[in-house]
Amino acid sequence: MLIRAYYLRVAIDSWISDSESQKLQRLKLSPVEWKHVVYMVALLYPFHVCTKRLSATKGPTVHRAWQIYNKLFQHLEDRYAEAEQEIEWKDMITTSIDAARDKFKEYYGDTDGKKGILYAVAAVLDPRLRMNAYEPEHWTRNERATYRQLILQFYAEHYKQYESDVQEQRSQMTAVEVTFLTTDFE
Repeated sequence: MLIRAYYLRVAIDSWISDSESQKLQRLKLSPVEWKHVVYMVALLYPFHVCTKRLSATKGPTVHRAWQIYNKLFQHLEDRYAEAEQEIEWKDMITTSIDAARDKFKEYYGDTDGKKGILYAVAAVLDPRLRMNAYEPEHWTRNERATYRQLILQFYAEHYKQYESDVQEQRSQMTAVEVTFLTTDFE
C-alpha cells in the first residue's frame, strides 16, 4: 500500500490541496515525510517478499527458515547502519529498528539450542545448501565453526553408530553381486 501511495503521491497531494476540508489538509505529507515512506518501503519490503514466498509454497519450508532469519536479521543491521547517517529523523527510525531487532532477536533465539538444531539440520539437508548453509559472508570464522561443530556433533550423537552397519551392508551386497556375476547360468 505504501508503494502505491508513493507512486500516486502527486495525485494524492493534488487531491488534498484541492480539498477545502481542514481535516484533509492536515494529512498532506511533506517532502521529508514522503522520504520516510520510501525508507519504510525499503525497510519492510524484504519481510513482505519472504512472507509471500513462504506462504505460496505447498511443501515444507523449515529448511529455509534459518536462512530467511539470517537474511532478514542482516537486513535490519544494514538498515540500522544506514539510519545512523540520517540527520533529520535518525532517533525516530533507529528506535523503531531497535524495537524490530529486539523482537527479531527473540524469535531468532529459537534457532539456537535444542529447538534450533532442527533448523540447523534442515538447512544442511537442503541439497542446495548442505554445509554451505553456514557460510554467510557477514559471519565470523568463529560463528561458522560453531554451527559446523553443532551439526557434526548432532551427526555423531544420532547417526555415527549406523555407519558400520551401512558399510557392512555394502560389503555384503558386493559379495552377493560378485557371486551373482561369476555364477555360470548354462
